[in-house]
Formats: sequence, C-alpha cells, structure tokens
Amino acid sequence: MPHLPRFVLVAAMALAASAHAQELAELSVADVAHGKTLYEGRCARCHGMQGGGGEGPALARPYLTYARDDATLVAVIRGGIPNTGMMGDWSISSFEAQQVAAYVRSLGRTATLEPVTGDAPRGEQLFHGRGGCTACHGQNGIGTHFGPELVRVGARRNVSFIRESMVNPGAALAQGGGFFPSGFAQYLPVETGGREDGKTVSGYRVNESTFAILVRDENGTIHSFDKDQLETLVKQFGQSLMPSYRDVFTDDELDDIAAYLISLRELRP
Repeated sequence: MPHLPRFVLVAAMALAASAHAQELAELSVADVAHGKTLYEGRCARCHGMQGGGGEGPALARPYLTYARDDATLVAVIRGGIPNTGMMGDWSISSFEAQQVAAYVRSLGRTATLEPVTGDAPRGEQLFHGRGGCTACHGQNGIGTHFGPELVRVGARRNVSFIRESMVNPGAALAQGGGFFPSGFAQYLPVETGGREDGKTVSGYRVNESTFAILVRDENGTIHSFDKDQLETLVKQFGQSLMPSYRDVFTDDELDDIAAYLISLRELRP
C-alpha cells in the first residue's frame, strides 16, 4: 500500500467518522463524562484543564480553526493536524474519540475563559515600540521570523502562558509544530563547536536527527552539522534566546501586551 500524506489520512478519517460524529449531540451524559476523563488524561497538558489553551490552542470556544464540524474534530483527535505538532492519539477507539469530541464541544458552550484585563491598543504600541518585539516576531509580513510567528497567537495561547513567556521565556518554549514531533522543544538554544575548524555557532535548534542538527544563528542563517564532526554540542534546556521583560515592563504593561496578543486571532468568527 503506498504511503499517503498525513493530510490525506486525516481527510479520509473525517469522511469515515462523519456518519458517527454527526451524533455527538445524542451521546449520553455518561459518555461526555468519560470524554472528560479521557481529555484530562491525554489532552489537558497542552490545551488546559478547562480548554483555555497553553502549549496547544484554546478549545473553550465555539469555533475551532481546524475542526469546523464534528466529523473533523473526531478525526483530528485520533489523527492529529499536519504541520502543527498536534499528533493525535491512535490508541483510543473511534467511539472514545467521539466522547472526547463531545466533551470538547461542551467546553465551547460552558467553560469560563481566563479574563483579559489589559488594554490591547496600548499593548500594541508597547509591542511594536518600546518592546522591540518585531525584531524577532513576525506579524502579517511585519518583522522577522527569528522567533515564533504571532499572527494568530490569541487562538493558541492564554493570558497566563503569554505573561509567563514574557517574564520567564525559557520555561515556555513551544512544543511540536511544523515537522517537529510532539514534545520537541522548538527554539531551544544550542551552541556547536567544529571538530576541525574550531568554529562556534550559537543560535537555536531548527531540527535534529540522530546524526545531524540544524541551527539558525541570530542573523537568520541556517547551519547544518553532522554530529560526528562536532567537537561540542551544548543544548541549553530551560533557557531561551528571548530576553526576559520582567524588569522592562510594569505588571500593567505586561497585561496590556498580553491583551494585545490575545486579540490576535483569525479574522473569521
């Protein structure tokens, strides 16, 4: 059987699940309760106990970017979403995926999201002005892409995660995404030293295999290294190339920037 692209497999799963997923509203209270148990054990670490988001996007909202209908939501739970770090869970049955999906839909109707107290317009001025954030973070063609793209960060992160990433960025490195496996910390600072030329390159890990590693330096240049040609390879876990803004902004200003970033969602409802 030929190898199929992951997006084809997800689409096929969505079609296969459609006949059952359309019955999510008919699942019993006990089914939804079991879906909650499965969610808390398998999904909450990334998406939050109440669906408010964290490493993964917020689910406590009526519109889900990658799951506009129930059939697709069921397929995503089992098959994941290509190029996002959402790997899915093949270990649960189709019916268990429906139970989880029913619980996720209930979050969109009942969950209370973390309040946003800051002033978003003022936060936008700080982000683009004194914060100098576009030096690393791109938005709709503005700024660079040395750091994560933030154009839709409001659909993926909650207020607490965003604030933590500003004051303690090393504790909030993004996980997964793109071609990275789940749990693979993106933007991990690394330093390499060549075995022959002694040249040192500092930057962050772009990708890594058993035998090679790609590193992007501060100028945006990507360097490829065979590990057996390296004298040193230092991975700086728990650290980030992003500076802390703890002493740059007041608490109110941090709230303002968080409010601005939370406002960055897709334009669709």
